Amino acid sequence: FTTDNMTSFKGKWKMYESKHFDDYMKALGVGFATRTMANNLKPTQEVSLTDGGICFKTISTFRTTTVEAIYGQEFEEERSPGEKVKSVLVKESEDKLVQTTKGSPDSEIIREIVDGDYIMTLKVADVVCTRKYKSVP
Repeated sequence: FTTDNMTSFKGKWKMYESKHFDDYMKALGVGFATRTMANNLKPTQEVSLTDGGICFKTISTFRTTTVEAIYGQEFEEERSPGEKVKSVLVKESEDKLVQTTKGSPDSEIIREIVDGDYIMTLKVADVVCTRKYKSVP
């Protein structure tokens, strides 16, 4: 795949549904106060294409994070406040990206465009969280 094929992800996305996010954060070891705050947020993601990769900027009233990755290459990111981990983002198709993270514990994020929506499936241990986003201007 070339970068041009990933244009379905490009743009601004507003979260409209989140299921099992508290369980996901708890499995990652995120503290109660941070989980409580994060559960009440409806973040926006701005997705842009870069040379050989992609950038996800997540914006909320709590914090703004940026994950920039070159497909297939390991990168460092902050998974939760203060926790640095190593991840790899792989293109499975024009509408599907899979990010695997080595940490304590390991986790996986699947990003897909399904029927025009941007769906994130976050997995850690036996916990599966889904977060759904709609395109916004």
